[in-house]
This record gives sequence, structure tokens and C-alpha cells, in this order.
Amino acid sequence: MLAAFQERFAALQASPAAPESPDAVTLRHHRWQSCALQWRAFIHTLFAELESGVEPAAAQAFYRSVGLRFAEGMALPPCESLEDLERAIGDCWAALDWGWVRLVDEGQFLRISHGAYPVPHAGPPHPGDTAPALMSPPWMSYMLEGVYTRWMGELGGTGLLAVCRNRQVPITQPLIFDFGRHG
Repeated sequence: MLAAFQERFAALQASPAAPESPDAVTLRHHRWQSCALQWRAFIHTLFAELESGVEPAAAQAFYRSVGLRFAEGMALPPCESLEDLERAIGDCWAALDWGWVRLVDEGQFLRISHGAYPVPHAGPPHPGDTAPALMSPPWMSYMLEGVYTRWMGELGGTGLLAVCRNRQVPITQPLIFDFGRHG
């Protein structure tokens, strides 16, 4: 255990020869901060078991419902501008170590980019280990749809939905949501 800590500490202290790419920074975040080691296998097994026992549409509805409930416990303060809203959401995620968010007004939609979201299976635990490109878990996008739908609804977007545009992306890429009228 001490040797693993020392190796991790040494890796964090080492200064790379060249600046890290945003993908490398995000992947490092996922490997070290996304999910505590003692929970990774459990969470992966929990979601696999849930998904094996229900129809995909029922699982998706369940994840969105979890997101709606999750957002209830993290109410956003009143916001006067898009910058205020981005800061408030970013503060909520920072408090949970759930990554970062960027908001862009696209006219018909509010574009929400959410990066460095939690991933319970973030690959090799040691620097230098290699792994194939790891993909975002689909359940995360459905859960975040619920969160963003609830938050925006509470701020005046009643009846509008957050819909993910890219459910399965490498974990180094943000999930992108369009909040607005769909269908």
C-alpha cells in the first residue's frame, strides 16, 4: 500500500517534458480522482446487474429519475447571467469532484458540455500503464440529463429537456447536452 502511494506521489510530482494534452489531463483525472478504488468494481457490477435485468428503456428512465432526484439535493442559487449559471453549476460539480461544465447559448438550445465526469472504471491505476480508449458509461449521460433538466426547470425552463448528443465517447471527451424543446 505504501509503495503504491509513493509511486502515485512521485508521478504527480514529476514534471513532464512537454505540456500535457487536455485528453491526457482528463484521463489522469479519471484514473486518480474519478472513483475511489474500493468502489470501482462494485459500481461496475451494480450497473451491469441492473442493466441485465431490465429493458433498456426502463434502465434509461431509471437513470434519468436518479438524476432528477440527485439534483434535488443540490439546488442552484438564483443566477442573473449565463456566466453566473455556469459558475453555480461548476461549483456544485467541483464540490463533488464531478468535473467541469461549459454553457453556450446556441439560440434554440443551451449547449451544456460536461467533462471529467465520474467514471468508475477509469483504466490502469498506475502512470505509464496502457489501456484501450475507455468510453463513457451510457448511464452517466442519462443521469446527467435528469440533473440538467431539473436544474434548468427550477430556473425557469419548465417543460424543456436536456438531451445528450454523444452518449458513447472516449472518457477524455466531454458529454454534450442540448437543453431546450425536443421532438
